[in-house]
Amino acid sequence: MSATHRRDWTPRVPVRLYLIEGDEQVVNSNTFRCRAALPARGVKPSVVKVGPLKFQGSKHLGSNVTAAAATVRWFNRLP
Repeated sequence: MSATHRRDWTPRVPVRLYLIEGDEQVVNSNTFRCRAALPARGVKPSVVKVGPLKFQGSKHLGSNVTAAAATVRWFNRLP
């Protein structure tokens, strides 16, 4: 099984997942499967819905721009 499909990995840091409805490159169900699987590893991630921002015509890129900025602000608030 490749590293991208491992289910035995446990994050050692806070986890937050970002999602934009109707992403044309990544299905939203990936986010919800990840959120459902992580509690078994002792992690309870939140899902933050972003958007409906598009960047260069892409919702996927729009979510990337929005989530990256939001992640930096979140990291700056962590102890």
